[in-house]
Amino acid sequence: MPTGFTPRTEWPDAPRPLVRAVERALATTVVGIEAVHGGMSPGPAAVLSLDDGRQVFAKAVAAQQSAKAHALYAREAEVLPRLPADVPHARLVTHVVRDDWIVIVTDAASGAAVGPPWRSQHVAATTDAVAVLSAHTDVDGLAPAVDRLPTLDGWELLAERPDAGNVLDGWERDRIHTLVAMSRGWRTWTAGSHAVHLDVRCDNVVEHDDGVWLVDWAHAASGAKWLDAACLAADVVACGHVGGEAVALRAATGILAGLPFEAKRFVVAMTGMFRHNSLREPVSTAPTLRAWQADRARSLRPLVETLVTR
Repeated sequence: MPTGFTPRTEWPDAPRPLVRAVERALATTVVGIEAVHGGMSPGPAAVLSLDDGRQVFAKAVAAQQSAKAHALYAREAEVLPRLPADVPHARLVTHVVRDDWIVIVTDAASGAAVGPPWRSQHVAATTDAVAVLSAHTDVDGLAPAVDRLPTLDGWELLAERPDAGNVLDGWERDRIHTLVAMSRGWRTWTAGSHAVHLDVRCDNVVEHDDGVWLVDWAHAASGAKWLDAACLAADVVACGHVGGEAVALRAATGILAGLPFEAKRFVVAMTGMFRHNSLREPVSTAPTLRAWQADRARSLRPLVETLVTR
């Protein structure tokens, strides 16, 4: 399992009535299971081989396991049918709600997640994928980006802490006013009418045929055209590149160089969000989340250093 992600329960441990409900929805039976790990949900995920010869991807979660993940799955089930046909994504096959469980079933990709770490061909394919997505405007049913983004006021919240002098490291203390200034106004400059995924990470990009699919669509929204490209640039540095840190940084700065200045501000603000949230109380349903957020903030420092001047 990728480092930092929430351990998942196994598909064979899902309640039998739930599995039978999924089989009824698919009009066939499950004859093979290949577990899939990664992500922040504690529920099971697997590629299911079906008696009729198909393969599908299924992920499930109970509200009792994680009310947040349950709500996100329900939202994703609403988003997937609304995506334009040319957007590279796994088509929704069915979704099942039974008791406090929800299951999403989609087409299965022909390959696996592209990382970590990233490879240059996957960065290029993902760049193309988000460009296809963002070319669409005013997609019906997508909420404004401000409603789907986490709060990006992290640097300001850190600066306001009574113990900021102890919490911030030396580099951050010297530049905190710049970090705060670059992050301010994000609710305005992330707005727009373009369709965006808003959670572009290497574990949310899977190989399929000669290209890639974007998966996990719960955060999809309408926003600024450059948002997903900025997320991609940040993730290349945060998750690393097979060619090493210098290659990752060069790829990220290359992506950002072709975007508006607000994209650079977004990376700075997102790093502040990770830094701030990593210091919050642990989440019982996602025990590795705070450590993952802390690692993201640390890993993004080299990129932020290129974007911030004293």
